[in-house]
Amino acid sequence: MRAEGRLAWGRLTASGRPLPDFLVIGVQRAGTTSLFRDLKRHPQVIAASTKEVHYFDYHHGRGQGWYRAHFPHRRTLVAHPGAPPVTGEATPNYLFHPHAPRWVGTELPQARLIVVLRDPVQRAYSHWKLNRRIGLEDLSFSEAVEREEERIGPDRRLLEADPAYPAYDLFRFSYAARGTYAAQLERWHAAIPRERFLVVRSEDLRASPDATFAQITDFIGVSRWRPPEFSHAHASTGGGGEGIPEPTRQRLERYFEPHQRRLTELLDAT
Repeated sequence: MRAEGRLAWGRLTASGRPLPDFLVIGVQRAGTTSLFRDLKRHPQVIAASTKEVHYFDYHHGRGQGWYRAHFPHRRTLVAHPGAPPVTGEATPNYLFHPHAPRWVGTELPQARLIVVLRDPVQRAYSHWKLNRRIGLEDLSFSEAVEREEERIGPDRRLLEADPAYPAYDLFRFSYAARGTYAAQLERWHAAIPRERFLVVRSEDLRASPDATFAQITDFIGVSRWRPPEFSHAHASTGGGGEGIPEPTRQRLERYFEPHQRRLTELLDAT
């Protein structure tokens, strides 16, 4: 009830609420929750009322007033002590959504876009483990990978034809499809200049948190600062891949190999 009340008030005052300065657009199961938690603790970041607003995937039809309702009022930003603050949100579905690049490019012409990537095999397995834990998946990991296209294909075609289609199965069961990072980034680059993107790896957020976090704060235009302890120090992105059957691991590695090679070429060119 309290959250609904805040959203209702936000919609009434939407005209005074600026759109976000940055988005964390992907990927799911790569540590975006931990990253966003740390960004929210930065003295210059006044974030959206919820991490995953889902405007540029599930709720675009609700309109920009609904989206603005999730962000701080201009008075709060102006009254903020010290250096000027920024605001943002993190919805890791956005990278994968076929219509999000066009919508973001049109509605947020200045926003900075952060992409957090993870080893695609590990990401797929973590995604499956999450679905099993919350009761969305009955198949084994090997069966889910084997049957992925038949499960997500109809939703993908419907969403491409109708931007308002929710495509829940596509987002739930896209274990391998979400790991084709190069194709997704190229779709975004076609709509938005490359200089507005920062791509980091979840492995670097864990292994070199100070340097990687400094890169992110520089990118969104706030002062360098570090939390007392990084959330990644104790957060889990779903565990390792020790439970993946070896034939399935090898199948996924073969599948992702050309996509990863293409990703390296793409990132080297930027």
